[in-house]
Amino acid sequence: MIIPRIKKCIKQESVFKGNLIFDTTEDVSKKAVDLLTLFLPGLIFRVDKSSNVIFKKEALKKGGYKLNITTDKIFISYADDEGVRNAVATLVQLINDNKIKCCLIDDEPDNEFRSCLLDLARGYVEISVLKEHIVRMALLKFNYVHLHLMDRQSYVLESSVFPNPDKHRLYSKNEIRELLNFCKALSIEVIPEIEIPAHAVNQIKALPELSCEIDDIQGALEQIRSIDNPRKREFTDALKGISTWVVCAGKESTYQIYENLIVEICELFDGEYLHIGGDELSFEHLGAYCYWDNCICCKKRMKEEGLSNTRELYYYLVKRMYRIVKNQGKKMIMWNDQINSFDETDIPKDIVLEFWNDHASGTNKGNCQRLLNQGYKIINAHYRYTYVDFPEYMQENNINKWHTRLDFLDEKELCGNIMGGEMCAWNLGDPLFSFYPYSLPVCMTLFADRVWNDEDTDYNEEYKKAIFSIITGKFNVGINPFTYFQELIPPHDINKCMVESVDFEKINFKELNETIEQIKLIDKNKIYGKIALGAYIQCIETIECILSEKQYRGEVV
Repeated sequence: MIIPRIKKCIKQESVFKGNLIFDTTEDVSKKAVDLLTLFLPGLIFRVDKSSNVIFKKEALKKGGYKLNITTDKIFISYADDEGVRNAVATLVQLINDNKIKCCLIDDEPDNEFRSCLLDLARGYVEISVLKEHIVRMALLKFNYVHLHLMDRQSYVLESSVFPNPDKHRLYSKNEIRELLNFCKALSIEVIPEIEIPAHAVNQIKALPELSCEIDDIQGALEQIRSIDNPRKREFTDALKGISTWVVCAGKESTYQIYENLIVEICELFDGEYLHIGGDELSFEHLGAYCYWDNCICCKKRMKEEGLSNTRELYYYLVKRMYRIVKNQGKKMIMWNDQINSFDETDIPKDIVLEFWNDHASGTNKGNCQRLLNQGYKIINAHYRYTYVDFPEYMQENNINKWHTRLDFLDEKELCGNIMGGEMCAWNLGDPLFSFYPYSLPVCMTLFADRVWNDEDTDYNEEYKKAIFSIITGKFNVGINPFTYFQELIPPHDINKCMVESVDFEKINFKELNETIEQIKLIDKNKIYGKIALGAYIQCIETIECILSEKQYRGEVV
């Protein structure tokens, strides 16, 4: 089985004979060889001008491709580099015991934008780990990766604009260039994200001049004192006693600092988009305040610009950022939650809105529908379906029925403005979120299928075996470790929750041991998924350990 599921396939009984032969004097053949080496490191192929893998560029949908596998040749039609990548990703999954069955495949994505957010700002993620995730994303036919680079904890890139007050481990510019080249070779565009105006604790610590000039300081201090929540220390300046959640929108220097930062970022990242954040202006129950209505500079700016309230000041900031981003030749993406969709705003319609939730007004469905009505393009990242950081969000029983246009089928003429979807791996580098090595690969696989295909699917035995192949890069071995979990996505805390999520009465101890041995026999030198493979061995060995203890105590037979 191929994941994401292919649109059309005519299977035949005959088999392709011989090794794959590529003419690497052709750029497209060289790209295919490079991809095969990453997707399937142990694959044997030849390089020769008398190739049996024939490429042809055709007028297909972006990312679309066709495969015609005969007994002696493989014909690949493609629309673009992404189409070549997608064709090779499918070809790899067709290889079974060094054999490829003949078939005709015609495939294309239902969504033009298929992305995963990797949160690097809340904890350093090793480059080797990022590369494993990105190879898997390419195999799953994602075409964007969204790197969350800035949050209240840190800004993770070496920078001449932002100091590093807490001495966090940073990515060097050379490391980023290497990662960008790696993604480009896999036909994945990188979208960098900064944060303005909120989530600014680290930014204000690095550059105190970004903070508001409080007018009523006693009032601000009393606001913080009234909060009965110990977490307020995370959002409060220890000396001044006020919140550092939001940068000042009134100072001209704020815009100059962020313009310098964006110029620096755009010198590294050559993709089409830049994400400016723009979400969550306050969490008053945590003491994370926006002081714009209590700031000398912000009130002065509102008066000078004829702005009636802080909502209009927020829109003013967005438009300033839009001009900065556009001057760098980029398209701007931002989160949707601070835009009041009930009112027609003068925020430019070519800003892409990433819909994750509605904090400003209305219901989720109504808010997003109104934004579509106003002419905005939307990326669907609704947290209840696409967030991986908490187990109550992305689950097997909701993602298998979700698709990017789920709530908008009654307005079909607007569906074209939904570009696609994005899955979000928040807190990826945070050591407390230690479930990611085994949960993220599964979530990526399920989500990739949903953004490639609008049609629902059935997570049957064949599908589960295919998921394990994708996770590890060892294809068609017929291993299904998910049979031991009640859900496809393993529990976040395998030591605590495995007891509750596994039906030990139904486990055959001998079969469990055989599965573990099968997985351990996989040659790590011939797969890309070494980290995920190790994580799954850990998961199943945990089950084995708990089962042994239960048998010893006589709790199970």
